[in-house]
Amino acid sequence: MPVILISDYLSTSSFLPPMHLKKLITSLVLVCCVVTQMMMFFSYARIKSKIAELSGVSPIVRQMCINSCVAFTGPFDNLEECPICQEARYLNDTSTPRRVFHTIPIGPQLQALWRTKESAQNIRHRSRRTAAIIAEIEENGGHITLFNDIYHGSEYLAAVERGDITRDDMILIMSIDGAQLYQMKASDCWISIWIIGDHAPDMRYKKKCVLPSTFMPGPISRNIPIHLCSRPSSFGRSTEGRSYDLGCC
Repeated sequence: MPVILISDYLSTSSFLPPMHLKKLITSLVLVCCVVTQMMMFFSYARIKSKIAELSGVSPIVRQMCINSCVAFTGPFDNLEECPICQEARYLNDTSTPRRVFHTIPIGPQLQALWRTKESAQNIRHRSRRTAAIIAEIEENGGHITLFNDIYHGSEYLAAVERGDITRDDMILIMSIDGAQLYQMKASDCWISIWIIGDHAPDMRYKKKCVLPSTFMPGPISRNIPIHLCSRPSSFGRSTEGRSYDLGCC
């Protein structure tokens, strides 16, 4: 809110007639009221709702085992207890799950990257480099002089040649690890992220280009939760996604 200093008031009142001074003060009060209304703080829940509305990205919340064994989805959707450790799915005599995890759908996030000309040009880096690499291979009798990116890999180039990966597809790299959120505690959650392989290497790993994937409580053990071994269904209902596995390291 704007603050009227006493010195400003005194200096103004010394030179303005009383009638003009009254109008000035009335105007300042009105400005203060308008600014106060504009500076109203929204609740955390309202801010989350507004961001989801503007971005089109909202989290998917799924139930999981208290010991991070499995997610209660797919073949485990109707189970009342974990098939691995036999721990109960819900709190005693309630329908409240003991543990949940959040997935941020990747489909709407990828769609958002095509909304501006600059971002779309950045995403087209892979198709431009791939065309240049294929042209080099043809000119050099099947040889590549310099290997400096994932586009030079034999698995990737073979997939492009077969048509499994086209110009309009996008390449995703998933990374997951346990995270220690508190200094004096052991790792208490798993966080996974998406790296967009279509970006150039000098921007691919920057924070603004890395997309969130999942946030899961735990781990109880050092093992990656079992339900992560299956391919995550996070493309979103409005996006039809197909995938091609280039292998993992």
